[in-house]
Amino acid sequence: MSPGDLLPRSPAARAALASAFAVVVAALLLALWRTGGFAPVPEAPPGPADAPVRNDLFTLEVHGASIVTAEGLTGTSEWIEVRAELTSHDRSPVPAHTLADMVRPTVLPGGVDVETSGLQITRERDPDYPAGYVQPEMTETFLLRWPVPERLASVADVERLRLVVLGAEFTPGFLDQSSAWRSTEDRVADIALPVERG
Repeated sequence: MSPGDLLPRSPAARAALASAFAVVVAALLLALWRTGGFAPVPEAPPGPADAPVRNDLFTLEVHGASIVTAEGLTGTSEWIEVRAELTSHDRSPVPAHTLADMVRPTVLPGGVDVETSGLQITRERDPDYPAGYVQPEMTETFLLRWPVPERLASVADVERLRLVVLGAEFTPGFLDQSSAWRSTEDRVADIALPVERG
């Protein structure tokens, strides 16, 4: 006996059976829609910075965020600074700017994204000089600084900083086929930090 033998032989009966099936599926989809089954899952609120965060390239342990005044390329200005311990899992030195695409800050309240390309990374022990490379398999404390977004009405409005840490993979680029560490779209962590005034 084949599955086709279970269906009625009459074309009219088969059409009626298909129509009944379509009505049942439509009723189930309507019930699912009415109970919120198609609604997008709400984004989880960011959690506190109370544990190390790990992706394939590094482990990051955030210790605080503050607004500081520091020298930049265009003179003295205000920066958002995050103090964090960083351990690279690579066996070779990794350019520090690699982190720019993997740590994405947003100012709260207001949800103003901070431009990640403006990231400056220095070592806490030598804060006046940029960190060129993160050394392999070694834990160091770094200062991650981003310029305060110009879209903010006032720096005084900054209460918290949200850090989204993305995954990392060692892969060839789209145009540049040489392999390097690149961010993925996978969220490894979503952290909220109170911002202190430095």
